[in-house]
Amino acid sequence: MQSVTGKKYNGGTTVAGTMILAHLAGIKVFATGGLGGVHRGAENSMDISTDLTELGRTPVAVISSGCKSFLDISRTLEYLETQGVGVATFSDGRASRVDFPAFWSRDSGIRSPSVLQNEKEAAALIHAQHGLGLQSGLLLANPIPEQFSIPRAEMDSIIEHAIREADAAGTTGNTDTPFILAKIRELTKGGSVPANRALIEANVKRGTIVAKELMELEKAEGIEPTVHVPSSQITGLGTTNYTASGVSIGITQAVKDSQLHRGDRTEVTATTTNANEQSADIFVAGALAVDFNCDYSPQSKTGMTSPALRTSNPARITQSLGGVAHNVARAASLMGGNVRLCSAVSDDFAGKAALEALRIEGLSDTAIKVLPASSGFRTAQYVAMNDERKDLMLAMADMSILEDDPNPRTPSSDQTSIQASLASFWFPQLQAQHPSHLVLDANWPPHLLSQWLHAGKAINAHVSFEPVSA
Repeated sequence: MQSVTGKKYNGGTTVAGTMILAHLAGIKVFATGGLGGVHRGAENSMDISTDLTELGRTPVAVISSGCKSFLDISRTLEYLETQGVGVATFSDGRASRVDFPAFWSRDSGIRSPSVLQNEKEAAALIHAQHGLGLQSGLLLANPIPEQFSIPRAEMDSIIEHAIREADAAGTTGNTDTPFILAKIRELTKGGSVPANRALIEANVKRGTIVAKELMELEKAEGIEPTVHVPSSQITGLGTTNYTASGVSIGITQAVKDSQLHRGDRTEVTATTTNANEQSADIFVAGALAVDFNCDYSPQSKTGMTSPALRTSNPARITQSLGGVAHNVARAASLMGGNVRLCSAVSDDFAGKAALEALRIEGLSDTAIKVLPASSGFRTAQYVAMNDERKDLMLAMADMSILEDDPNPRTPSSDQTSIQASLASFWFPQLQAQHPSHLVLDANWPPHLLSQWLHAGKAINAHVSFEPVSA
């Protein structure tokens, strides 16, 4: 990671690298496909994935379908135990013996060290780990969905064949895993590919629910999210660099020095906004929205897991600040970037709520254009309707505020149009700040997006485009 970052290359991250970044951003749970582990023959080659050592020193919970099944699963679990890593497997409805999964297969023949019945149990485990101040991570294994599982006996035969060919080809080190994966795909006639996709999707779903349950648990106990500061003030990984609650000493010391507390909104707003007004290295332009999340919540056990159409349904409804550009800006800010979000809200109820929430997050509102509701502008809003399992059933998105003329029947004046705001409000800030990066989302209409691109090119900024629009 340090080599790629130092040379300013683009690159992907391993589980180990993602754990480091997640921890720096205050993320306690993330989901992936499979974990690295102890390779077969490691007693001679010493080929052991850094994923395992990072789990032993970084307090992040990783949800995966176990480790790749061509690895030595038994030795991988022994190594994790030595590193002090808690390992548990979701029972997924099984009442009898639960094995640690073997990636493409639900069972490995090796009993899981511990078993979780549901996401609430997983969240409680993570919460307890952080409460105790433990600095090791957790591995929560999620078996591949049954309909996509490849029988273990069949998979074992394929893996043995692939390993023999890898040995014959003389692959070692970081060339070994790609060779074996390609050979497995070939030997399964592509059958491993849909299995890969299915397990990743299942892990992301489960990880999302675990993270939500953890958030609800922390809210119930009055635990607020940590206020983060630029990464240059973080001392780095290591058991001596963290407080008993698992927070970096670098973060806590900077918070004390700046007196930034969630309970002191004025101080958060003043300190962060002033810093962003002085200099911004990253401009993010696009949607700032108020999100509504509606989870179907039947009051009695009717057997229905989905809301009924054309009538009112009992639900648990939560609100949060969203919008693609906002989410990108928030993430960049948590990673230590000095960010300016360029967006627009209406002078309506939702717009006022969005501005207040933005200030509480510590993001500057310097480049948030407030447009009059009387001209037909509406603050962007997104409504998601989910079933009892929290799977999305329907969503509605109103992002029309970034259109140049939201109400053709009553055209906005030149002073209040989005087109005018580009020239008089956003572009002067862009030219004055000369940020190194400009990030654009897909909520801009094509002709305005083109103007943003030209403006970014004019200041030689690195321009990134996020194609998601809602």
